[in-house]
Amino acid sequence: MPWLTRPPSVGSGGGTLSPRKPRDASVKKAVERDAIWILNKTVFENVEEKRISKEHIVRTIKKLVVEYMPHQLTLTENQRKAIKLLRDFRGSKEQLVSELQRKGIKRTTAYSIIEQLMQKKILLVRNGLYQMSGKFRHVGIDSLF
Repeated sequence: MPWLTRPPSVGSGGGTLSPRKPRDASVKKAVERDAIWILNKTVFENVEEKRISKEHIVRTIKKLVVEYMPHQLTLTENQRKAIKLLRDFRGSKEQLVSELQRKGIKRTTAYSIIEQLMQKKILLVRNGLYQMSGKFRHVGIDSLF
């Protein structure tokens, strides 16, 4: 069954494991297809369980992120450090820069890191506030490398 070996959206430009946001019907279908694929993976990985709980699904998602993201993601040491520091951060860009400066990252480097993490869709801006993408907030960054 080839649909059990790789996520349907890897390489197709849509879905939950790619950095694109759902914008149209075809991308929405890719997201739905990925959700079904993840659920199938969860069921097959937990066949011995009588009930599948949220924890089972989260564990499967973490495994999938570890399995598929390293092939698409390269980070500098400063970027990794920033991700670890900002896991639960939510605030303005100035607060973000200040937080990074307090942890020993120079101001100009902090701005550069912010831009790079935004390009990689690791750092998101919602309603003017910066925060980590959920894909990276809930997975240990050390497990990706």
